[in-house]
Amino acid sequence: MKTCRIAVPKPGTWAVDHAEVLPPGPGEVLLELDSAGICGGDLSLIHGQNAVATYPTGLGHECAATVADVGPGTVLTPGEQVVVYPTIGCGRCPACRVGRFNNCAQVRVLGLTDPRGCFSSRFVLPEELCIPVPSEVFERFGALIEPIAVAQHVLSRVGDVTDARVLIIGSGSIGLALALAARAAGAAHLTAIDINPDRAPLAERAGVDTFLVSAASGHHHRDGTPATVPEHDVALDVVCRAETVSLSQRVVVPGGTIGLVAAAKPGQVLGLDYARAYSAEQRIVASRNYVKADFQAAISLLATGTVDATVLRTKVVPLERFGEAVEALEEPASRNLKVLVTRAEALGSRPLLTDPTP
Repeated sequence: MKTCRIAVPKPGTWAVDHAEVLPPGPGEVLLELDSAGICGGDLSLIHGQNAVATYPTGLGHECAATVADVGPGTVLTPGEQVVVYPTIGCGRCPACRVGRFNNCAQVRVLGLTDPRGCFSSRFVLPEELCIPVPSEVFERFGALIEPIAVAQHVLSRVGDVTDARVLIIGSGSIGLALALAARAAGAAHLTAIDINPDRAPLAERAGVDTFLVSAASGHHHRDGTPATVPEHDVALDVVCRAETVSLSQRVVVPGGTIGLVAAAKPGQVLGLDYARAYSAEQRIVASRNYVKADFQAAISLLATGTVDATVLRTKVVPLERFGEAVEALEEPASRNLKVLVTRAEALGSRPLLTDPTP
């Protein structure tokens, strides 16, 4: 059996290739791609700027798929719909023993540090990486389950945000997934900050009450009038640079919480105003990826209709035209959030897989 996949043989180059797919072995399943989301880590891997990436690799880790075939000793059956949990731990360390595979010192992520990427029309994975999804959630949201799982993990780290004023720094797909999840969790007011003013309409659709533009001269409203960032109970920093952490510390109230969400580079160090942290008893927590329970929480949230993750999807392309997706995401001041890829024959088959762009 042949598959169409996105391969990255070395930094700076990628290709659409066709490779043989072997039948699933014991404990494995053959998956047929439904939808997969492109994230910033995928783009940085292509350009050789992802410090944890390994080459050569198949790309992609945000994925929803249908079981096409199963190997011996599996519970899943052909036709079942699943979302992929792309994080693999050693299985032996204290973190793995309690299901925190994201904290394993030897953690691998499909399509980043493990070459079994999901940007492939058909691919084989261990059954244990597949989480069953109810049909109505799968059909409507597909791979968009993954960014909501990221947001659910952040909120599990931050704690209760009921009636809280929440600041979100960075209005990309994860920032707006956080807005959706925080609103569903009962946040009273959401403020989002981004350098791209064109993100404002999408932020509003995600439930953001106040959108501010960040520039070298300070913060301002979309109409250009100066703005002061008010006090917040919680700040979620999806950028994690010195200036954004400093902003969070300045505006979070005494006893408030700062969530550090952006992926860290090896050796990255951020300055901390310890006097402020100490005097205000600020709670600072980091959030890395997710655990399996976050996918279950995201699926449940989407099933209730409380969250409509389709606001995150701004473009859909078939695997064979992957270059269009890269170009769309890398356009200056791009309005795109989550670009989905799918099999050519599935494109346009239902609303999720229909490209909304002209």
